[in-house]
Amino acid sequence: HFTPIMTNATNKRLCAIKTVHSRRTLAASVRKTDKPLMLIKDRRHYEFYSLLTLLILTRVADGILTYKITPDLSRELNPLVSIFGFGWAGLIIVALVIIIPTVILSYYNIYKPFDNFPDKNTTYSEFKKFYFNAANPTLKSSSGKIIIHTLGYIVPRVFILWGIWVIIHNYLVLTDEPTYKYLRIEYKIWIIGYLLPGILGVLLSNPFLKREYTRYIHAKR
Repeated sequence: HFTPIMTNATNKRLCAIKTVHSRRTLAASVRKTDKPLMLIKDRRHYEFYSLLTLLILTRVADGILTYKITPDLSRELNPLVSIFGFGWAGLIIVALVIIIPTVILSYYNIYKPFDNFPDKNTTYSEFKKFYFNAANPTLKSSSGKIIIHTLGYIVPRVFILWGIWVIIHNYLVLTDEPTYKYLRIEYKIWIIGYLLPGILGVLLSNPFLKREYTRYIHAKR
């Protein structure tokens, strides 16, 4: 009668050990699953608030430097001022009209991304051709969502980079830097400021497509 008692006790211990091991394994798997999700969520927050902060800071810095250069806007080259006669109130309203939709576009791009992905496995070169191809069925049925998603990546970055150029330009004008003053007068280098948004938009399309291709690869796994 002694042997079965030992066997039953041993079995109970083994079951208890297996239960504890299973719980630990489950907890570890949950931690491994949750960690990437939390990282993705954190990255989204970091990206959104970084873009928002930079967007606001560049606009504010531009306004402050412009005010220091020309408080009455008499030297302002912005067509809204030089052609349409806008004052400070008008410029602030225009800045808000630019910032608010840009923030909304950025929000949709980061938190509500739209998947414009091909069904079959493709290389990056094939993916680029597919994304804006008129034959793309997703583009035909959801063109508005794709445009919002694309602009949500490109537009905030264009305004931030363009804003940095404007800040540098205004600072050099404010300090009356001689070399830059010569370039402004002789070569009209300030025209770059009007061409830069379009150039940046084209250049940023490539990193946007690379990012979308990475999302596509992860979605296929």
